[in-house]
Amino acid sequence: MTTRRRTATLALLVLAAASLALTTGATVIDGPADTVAGDRVAIQPADGPNGDYAYLDDDGEIVVDVSATNPNLAPEFEGINPDSTGTIEDVFTITYTADRYAHVWIDHDGGEAVTFLAAGEPIESRAENVTLAPNESVAVGLAFDAHGASADAQLGADEFTVHATVADPETVESRRSVPSTTKTVRSAGPNERAFEARGIGADETVAFDLDRMALDGTNVTLDGMAVTRSSAGEAAFEATGSPTAFDEAGALDAPSGAAANAYLSLSYDLDPDAVESATFRFSADRNYLEARGIDPEDLTLYRRSADGWTEKRLTVVDPETADERGLDGDRVHFTATTENLSVFAVATHRPRFEVADASLADDAVTVEEETTVTATVRNAGGADGERTVTVALDGETHAETTVELGPGNETTVSLPVDPADGGVYQVTVGETTAGTLAVEAPEDGDEGTAAASDGGAAAANDDGGDSSAGSDDGPGADGRADSRAGPAPVEEPGGFGIPGVVGLVVGLAVTLSALALARRVPGVDEE
Repeated sequence: MTTRRRTATLALLVLAAASLALTTGATVIDGPADTVAGDRVAIQPADGPNGDYAYLDDDGEIVVDVSATNPNLAPEFEGINPDSTGTIEDVFTITYTADRYAHVWIDHDGGEAVTFLAAGEPIESRAENVTLAPNESVAVGLAFDAHGASADAQLGADEFTVHATVADPETVESRRSVPSTTKTVRSAGPNERAFEARGIGADETVAFDLDRMALDGTNVTLDGMAVTRSSAGEAAFEATGSPTAFDEAGALDAPSGAAANAYLSLSYDLDPDAVESATFRFSADRNYLEARGIDPEDLTLYRRSADGWTEKRLTVVDPETADERGLDGDRVHFTATTENLSVFAVATHRPRFEVADASLADDAVTVEEETTVTATVRNAGGADGERTVTVALDGETHAETTVELGPGNETTVSLPVDPADGGVYQVTVGETTAGTLAVEAPEDGDEGTAAASDGGAAAANDDGGDSSAGSDDGPGADGRADSRAGPAPVEEPGGFGIPGVVGLVVGLAVTLSALALARRVPGVDEE
């Protein structure tokens, strides 16, 4: 067993222009050939878009350059930013040209700032190797972490070694084979990703690490996506995140019982029928959720289509499981699967109360007589909730009660209605009309009737007295002068006033006179 090594210089710098560059001393070849006499390892730029990050320097050596100075990418590309992280897959290839299988890996002393990857997995030790068949190649990419680096800080300046060790025939069958699928992920900004995969087999699932693409800053992020094709082929996607809807008409409708936290727009160059399923990995900052009173179990995902928003099933990763998987414990992790791709909204279930079937027990009452209004209240939202239900008369609150309901549940409430004033009222429960209530004022009672009678008698007596007192007959029958000529009369005991007595005396005098005249009528013989 022999070891084939190729030593080169690895310079990983974040320059003033925010650059990242790697160089090797390996000679670039167009086909399989020895790069150094006796060596069977060749390094060259990879096919595909990420191969543009690699080019030949003046010494004919490979340079991996993700800075603004890269001649393949200038002037549009501005390089990576300090304090950023990312993954660049399939930048250069390693080809082993001998006639036997070999275990291939890379080691270096650059620390955690750089990790060499093949098919998204590290190849940085004998235990983390990739096995190549004769004349087989593997595409190598990079994961970088520039956190804490200043504009001109040096993240690493070390040699790296490409190891190619002849494989033991007994281990070849269980070898970690080079996958036929190649993947590329590009970051155009904190909230933008372009990623693609080639050579996907039928029913094969391809997973992309999207390095916490911002949907609402770091509050809500898209961490990864896995796509399963129903047929062999390729897949290319562009993803954009936003804390608000991309267009006003495309906002998640609040009456749906959910409030949007962030949006994801996903466009793709792929026959929709070729996508069997896609699974998203999201995460949200725990402090962000707690500050807004959001229960992680109320998180959900909606997909927009021509028919509106459709809810997709979302699963929150158990915190203990997250720890075992090495996920950030300061964040809530959740996944969702969909069969179709378009615009999505990460949302929170909210309670949504509705009032229906409101009715009055009576449509007419008298003042201070009580009736009742009955209504059905339901929670059509997706979360537990509490709501105050109000009964109003002509828009003015008359009675209210508090209702607590779980999602999809309903209850019946009955509330008293007892207006204090007469009139006709429109009765509503919440926004629902219960009917019209006529309220009658009470009719006049006995006391009112008696009072009216007393008033009429007094008026009659006043009229009689006035008539007697106001006659032009002169002195009364008892010889007393007209009461109007003297002082005000004094009321006599028993309730008879002076005008009443005068009237009685005059009446008796007239009666007696009539009797006297009758007795003196001529022609009446006495027996």
